[in-house]
Amino acid sequence: MGRVAAQANDPFSKAVVECVVEAIHASGMSQKSVFTAAEMSMDYFYKRTRGASPFNTNDIYRICEAISIDPAELMYEAAKKADAQMQSEMSAEDRAKLALERAQRAAEYGLAAMEGDKRSEDDWGA
Repeated sequence: MGRVAAQANDPFSKAVVECVVEAIHASGMSQKSVFTAAEMSMDYFYKRTRGASPFNTNDIYRICEAISIDPAELMYEAAKKADAQMQSEMSAEDRAKLALERAQRAAEYGLAAMEGDKRSEDDWGA
């Protein structure tokens, strides 16, 4: 399957590693049992957690399956973590530009939020 990210040391790949490691610890399973269930060697896993190369989507799926968590949730958490890290490294002006760009994209797709009183059944497709 495809790579999760182009480089092992980009913010998203780092966040994926953090989330995978946290999820394994939270599962209460031993690392050996996770690696056995995920059909990967400890050496393979440690190379990825140390940034030698990124996890691929198949790796993540197998690990998530082994510890009974939803891979989509893990990836969502990784994306939030990477976004927060990148934003913390940005200047206030760059964060404002990014927020404006996101708001403009959301408006293009009709995703802008409305205040509670202004919602109607039409807004919900009813």
